[in-house]
Parts: sequence; structure tokens; C-alpha cells
Amino acid sequence: MGKKIRMVTGLAALVLALALPATAALVQSEPEPAAERTLGPGEYLLGNYHGCVAVYGPEGSSLPQQVTDIEIALLPRADRNNLDEGILVESRRELVMLLEDLGS
Repeated sequence: MGKKIRMVTGLAALVLALALPATAALVQSEPEPAAERTLGPGEYLLGNYHGCVAVYGPEGSSLPQQVTDIEIALLPRADRNNLDEGILVESRRELVMLLEDLGS
């Protein structure tokens, strides 16, 4: 009986050890440098903030104006890359349309 418990425990530890690095690679915990761009009046920037899509406004803050519940790790690679660079949005209407697209 004790041998079975040790074997199951060892197997569980191995599964966790293999799964954690893959999961950690999907989650970014730091804001991306895209947040540091200077924006003009009425412009927004979409970027990565703690693994979620974030909206930065023209106020120039390094903190986002809004953080969505859209997880970047679940988006297609092209969208993830664009968000890492920062997506410049020139109007509120374009912002709403882009967020709807990313969230669907």
C-alpha cells in the first residue's frame, strides 16, 4: 500500500513539474513597454497588462485606463505579437470594434 502511494505521489509531482513551465510561458506578469508610448488626443493604445488586453489612454500614464478580461494567452499568435508591440487606435469607435473582435 505504501509503495502505491509513493508511486502516485511521484507521478503527480512529475505531471506538475512538466505542466508548470508550459503554463508559466503563457502568462506574462509585467506590463509591456507599449504602455510608454506618447498618444495624441483621442488616441488609445491596446497592450498587454498582466496577461490581459489593456487600454491605455492619451493621459500618458504607464498604468492602463482599463484592463479587460480578454486573456492574451488565448489569442492567436499574430494578435499576441501585435499587442506586445502595442496597437494604436485612433478613435473610440475603432477601440470598441477592436475590443469586440479580440473578445470574440
